[in-house]
Amino acid sequence: MKHKFSFLLLYGMTVLLGGLGALLLLCGEKAPRPSMAENRMLAGFPALTAQSLLSGEFMSGLEAYLSDGMPQREALITAAQGVTQVFALGEKSEEQAQQDIYDQVANLPEAPEEPTAAPPPPPPPPHLTPPPLPLYVRPGHTGADSGSGGHPCA
Repeated sequence: MKHKFSFLLLYGMTVLLGGLGALLLLCGEKAPRPSMAENRMLAGFPALTAQSLLSGEFMSGLEAYLSDGMPQREALITAAQGVTQVFALGEKSEEQAQQDIYDQVANLPEAPEEPTAAPPPPPPPPHLTPPPLPLYVRPGHTGADSGSGGHPCA
């Protein structure tokens, strides 16, 4: 019973996604159209012929059509440009980036002549200091006669 439900779910999702894809291909705008945000013509739906299908032209044209025909494409491009401007990704040339690095290095403060000793770290608070461990000595053994230099664990 469990496998039957999984099969039906998989079959239903396949039909739903296939139908949605077919609907977008049938109802989508097929003619090339201008994009004001990108200042170029967006790709139109490619002509389906045996020649274009065998040469691979149809698939590359279909890929361009689907990427250009994405819903809310203009809004996504505007959002991506906003993120790019906020983080200044790719806005500067390599020469400008190098000049900025040189300017930052030139504006670094001078190193002190004599190194200053860092103050010792403060002692830990008394409530966090662990108590000393008791020294274990085996019963009847002082450690002095074992030849180990008086080590209690030898």
